[in-house]
Amino acid sequence: MPVQSLMNFTDACNTVTKTVLFFCAAVLCAIFCVPCTAAGLGDILQKNFAVYNANKGELELLDGGNAADIDGVLQRTKEKRDAVRQGLDENLRFASPASPAVTLTAEHYCKTERAAAKRALQRGSVDQAAEALQYILQLSQQLCSAGQYDCRLAAAKIRLQTLPALQDVLLHPKTAQKHYTELHEILRQQLDRWTKDKDIFAEYKTEGLRVYQVTDAEKQDKNVFERAINVIIDSCELPYYQRQPVLRELKAQMGSEYSVSKDLLKVIPDAMELLALERTQCEMTYLGLSIALGQERIANKTLPPLVPLTGEGYETKLITGGIMITYPGNAKACYVPYR
Repeated sequence: MPVQSLMNFTDACNTVTKTVLFFCAAVLCAIFCVPCTAAGLGDILQKNFAVYNANKGELELLDGGNAADIDGVLQRTKEKRDAVRQGLDENLRFASPASPAVTLTAEHYCKTERAAAKRALQRGSVDQAAEALQYILQLSQQLCSAGQYDCRLAAAKIRLQTLPALQDVLLHPKTAQKHYTELHEILRQQLDRWTKDKDIFAEYKTEGLRVYQVTDAEKQDKNVFERAINVIIDSCELPYYQRQPVLRELKAQMGSEYSVSKDLLKVIPDAMELLALERTQCEMTYLGLSIALGQERIANKTLPPLVPLTGEGYETKLITGGIMITYPGNAKACYVPYR
């Protein structure tokens, strides 16, 4: 599946995912009745960026607006971004369960930070650009720590959208070795804390089963879902590129007469591929920085020997002035200049 299709697949299945999450939130509130007594990271995002959920017009200027328009949006959102940054500096977490709207507000915030990084680079301020990207990566890690399926997929999407901006920082003529060290360290931390696929889909199973508590689906429908998701979870003991027989069997069952299980299961193959792509792109950037910093041996001990997405080996190419990391069939190599 093309990368762009993977980046958009969560939007395509928005209805299914939101249905699952709203049901889950309702059930938890009804059962546990736990009030939110302290502001978490999700509350800060909601307070500052929920205004853009229904009215995205201003943020759309960040995609195609001129420099003056973009600077205007960044100025108007500066206090909002600063509030989120403060929450990240204080290591605030997302409440459990996180609101279904959290992922959308997180994406709004990250979009403004990417724009801030781009404008900072255009002004020659690598420090500010690198700082903005580090905050995005911190937020993605907190989304992963939320322990919810939709938050984990949002983190993957955000990371994949942010890595090209990180590449721009690496290529900037004013980038120094200190920036390499900072970005290398945050990537190392994220790879070390990587959420296991098995845990992600175990959580999805829990959320899916809650849906059956509030629907009139047949018991057989639930049994179909439970059997299939158990196979999926077990398959996560294998690397992604060895799960293809299981995924093909899952796709073959998509014609099932049981509508709820069908809706719950049909998003899984694309979700798995997205997560494998995310891990691969992060590893490529980390490996390139490791080599540029003279830490290739440490990186080789840390990373698995094969590309998570394809099962092939990474290709390291020494070219004039830098190092290029890629793998067979990859259209987006990572290039890291020597500093």
